[in-house]
Amino acid sequence: MIRVFLLVSILLFSIDLAAAQEDELANCAAKTDVETKLKCFEKLANAASKKNKEADGEAYKDESSNKNGDEDAEVKSLTNLWSIAKLESDDPNFFGLSGQAGDAKRGVRNHIEFDISIKYPLWSWTHAGVIPNNLFFVYNGSYDFQALTNDDIYDSKPIISTAQNPGLALEWKIGDGTKKFRFAYFHHSNGQTWNESHGEEDSTLSGATATNTSQAAQEFNAIVKAAGGAAPALERLSRSSLYWQYRYQWMSNANGDIDNKWAQLQLELRYLHNTDDKIFWDPLLTHQPRLQDFDGIRLLGEKMWSPSEYFRVLWRLKLQTGTTSVFDNVGGEISAGLNLRNIWKLSTRDLLLSLYYYSGYAKDIASYHTRTKHWGLGLELR
Repeated sequence: MIRVFLLVSILLFSIDLAAAQEDELANCAAKTDVETKLKCFEKLANAASKKNKEADGEAYKDESSNKNGDEDAEVKSLTNLWSIAKLESDDPNFFGLSGQAGDAKRGVRNHIEFDISIKYPLWSWTHAGVIPNNLFFVYNGSYDFQALTNDDIYDSKPIISTAQNPGLALEWKIGDGTKKFRFAYFHHSNGQTWNESHGEEDSTLSGATATNTSQAAQEFNAIVKAAGGAAPALERLSRSSLYWQYRYQWMSNANGDIDNKWAQLQLELRYLHNTDDKIFWDPLLTHQPRLQDFDGIRLLGEKMWSPSEYFRVLWRLKLQTGTTSVFDNVGGEISAGLNLRNIWKLSTRDLLLSLYYYSGYAKDIASYHTRTKHWGLGLELR
């Protein structure tokens, strides 16, 4: 197409020059000496040939440039796809129904819960030319979508942040790659802004009554009274911490493929600091709890159970306790994930229909000091 355009342009340009060329041809024809006449015509022919070669060269150049542009676009597209392909899940991603089991101390409404967990390699290198090591950016986020309640306080059906957990993680493998260590630094918060700094300094730990509690405490209790439960008030509280993470992980295979023999074990230690965890709204509280009393030591185990070709269940157990009260505040979660690959002939091993039950502390850090019980049913993706 480009060459045709150029040839048409040359023809149009030739029409514009027709008068000048006719004059030159007439001058050559008017010469009486035969040899001089031939030289004149040869000069005109050479000039025309040179112009045609230049035109062909420009056409080839433009065509090559266009071809290179297409190749560059294709390479760029493949690069973008490769960048997306480097995304991995850090913890399982979950989307489904969730609610509170057992007592209603927190007053959690049934809702849609979704947990997002990704990691992306920022820098990679190898040890002894074989074992890969990576510096990852990690993001874990948890959200409650209040789409299943008609309570006035949830008129807008809000999506409420319960965990924002970005960080940097250095991971390296040892041996055959089935053993992995992590050293990382994370921020952990629930993404809210409302805390005791909105009011006066409270004195709830010295036997204060409701008349001299902080303004924030009075606002908190007013929301509890109006909503008929503590959940909406807790959802507005700001809670956060920073922590160093040390983790050991063993896997049954080096590539993390959840096959019929899949199993893994993780042991994690967290050093928490800069914690925003003060319980300022309870005038009867005689002991101020700390996040370190309930979190800092975590244990996880997974095992695939495959009694038949079409029935494969991934069992998962998580235990959690604090670093200052190791045996006093133990909590955990048990889940069973039915692998859908063999049932529906899917191409992935890592899509599960998961059911979990949780009893413990700090599932939502706004209520970290209270044991809560939760259930959930939905899709788990890795």
